[in-house]
Amino acid sequence: MRAGWRELTDEERELLLTLPIEAAARRFGVGTATVVRWRRAIRSSTERDALAEPDHTGRPHLRIERNGPEARVLSDRQYRVVVLSDLHLPWADPDAMLLAREIVRDVDPDLVVVNGDLLDVWALTKWPVSPPTRSFAGELQRVREQVAELATWAPNRPWIWLDGNHELRFVRYLWRRASELWEIDDLDLAHLVRAPSNWLHLAHVEGYGRRSEAVIPQVRLGRLTVLHGDGLRLTGMTVNVARSVYLRVLKPVLVGHWHRAQVYTQTDYEGQTSGAWVVPCLTGPRAHYDAGRLMDQGLAVVDVHEAGLFTVHLVHFVLHGDRLVAIYGGRRYERILGAARWW
Repeated sequence: MRAGWRELTDEERELLLTLPIEAAARRFGVGTATVVRWRRAIRSSTERDALAEPDHTGRPHLRIERNGPEARVLSDRQYRVVVLSDLHLPWADPDAMLLAREIVRDVDPDLVVVNGDLLDVWALTKWPVSPPTRSFAGELQRVREQVAELATWAPNRPWIWLDGNHELRFVRYLWRRASELWEIDDLDLAHLVRAPSNWLHLAHVEGYGRRSEAVIPQVRLGRLTVLHGDGLRLTGMTVNVARSVYLRVLKPVLVGHWHRAQVYTQTDYEGQTSGAWVVPCLTGPRAHYDAGRLMDQGLAVVDVHEAGLFTVHLVHFVLHGDRLVAIYGGRRYERILGAARWW
């Protein structure tokens, strides 16, 4: 793990984990919040090392390298990734989740990426919501149960969970209402939701970063960058989200956040093709955000090939009579609508 401009030694890592927070801050000449962030990064790097254990089943061997909020996936051969976005637990749509579960288990990916807004943090929002729903303890308990079920979709594969703007709700609530609790390690979101040990959580960092380093959670899959998208600061009225995202970053990128399914590709003067993909959500329409059902449901499957080349398959979930239907890899998946729960 890097601490500012240099690598920490094993001895310094041990000191960071064992010294009281204030003593560690004095020892390294940084603020207590920085010590908390470094501790979380060290624990995440330990989880990363566990994710990189050799696989003796003939599957691709993935190595996940982390630098701050960025993770780079390396492999000795082609590998397949499922990207899930905007579940907003505990408010995920039961029909969409059951359909997604069937597809994920059938695809049997080498890696699963949860691209932001895994949980909603409804009870801590600064916006007015129904008073009976403002119990974070109750919401968190349901999230824990659902994360435990979600993990069974690919139990023996590494997962990477990126923070989105809804995870930031929790962080900002602590900053705004309970800053005295910010330095408590057990209030880390991955700990709170009881994320399994094969999950790597990429959280937002504080303050300013270096120009050469990532400052928002993201995953590199070959030449493709996966990030939630809220940090791109597009207006909520954007019509062609994929094109606007591409013109913002000018590199191959896959985002979530907008609850839409869109693709935009562009070939430059030298014949190089790039583009942007917007992954749909797995929650339902929200009356206080959206006008009716102006949203898409589904997921993405990314195949990463040699030299960093990749293909992105957006798997759309569409309404067809009394069923929710998806087609991927020449197979039709469907479920009768009306499921009461998915976990």
